[in-house]
Amino acid sequence: MKSLFKLFFACVFLLFGTSVFAQSEVICSGTTFPSGYVATNTLYTPSCGTTTFGNYNSYYLQAVSSSTTDICAGTTIPSGWQQVGGTIATSQCQPIGEAVSGATVGYFMVAIEKIPTPVATPVTCSLSLSIPSATAVNPNLVSWGATYSLTFSINSPPAGVSAHWYGTEDGVADAGGTDYINLFQSTNTFTYSNSVSGMYGNYVRYIVFQAGNTVLCTTNSVTFILDPNIPLRTPGPQKRP
Repeated sequence: MKSLFKLFFACVFLLFGTSVFAQSEVICSGTTFPSGYVATNTLYTPSCGTTTFGNYNSYYLQAVSSSTTDICAGTTIPSGWQQVGGTIATSQCQPIGEAVSGATVGYFMVAIEKIPTPVATPVTCSLSLSIPSATAVNPNLVSWGATYSLTFSINSPPAGVSAHWYGTEDGVADAGGTDYINLFQSTNTFTYSNSVSGMYGNYVRYIVFQAGNTVLCTTNSVTFILDPNIPLRTPGPQKRP
């Protein structure tokens, strides 16, 4: 019965042409599939010139539109689609060259799906400050001779990303992105010592991550105070009046 149906379908195709089937058509085996079409069955089509009468020699094509579909194994997979899993047992898609009268159930089809579009991971970044000598009274104060650390992080930095320092000293820009670090890892810590004479005051620092001239992310700002190198006076002996 299935064989008769396939022969009937092929005859209808020959009589009325592909315009009857807005989203389907039949083509001879060995013919390039139209873009966006997949083979969902095989047929015997007299006009395809098979030397042996009644052998499968053509494909029934349908426009691929759903997110997943089954197609004849070994046939063209459209661009942007990929095979999912192995072959599927079915009576459809009988091998080309086999006799229609000898149709059997076999592993003649495969499932395909649209290749998922990669979802870009949002770029996030942060900057943190650590002052080991800080106190609860002065949490942002770096005493003279003490150390402090700045740690910046960026999630999954792409190749070629650089980190540019920006900030101010007592409200005046003193770090304008001219100093930068080519990243080799997503988290970097830089430790400094408050031991440079003449470098003191209120500082603000933040970082801009760039890929070439494209800004990917800007961190939060951190504020700290570098205590100046001013020796404490030692009181001398008090004179009696």
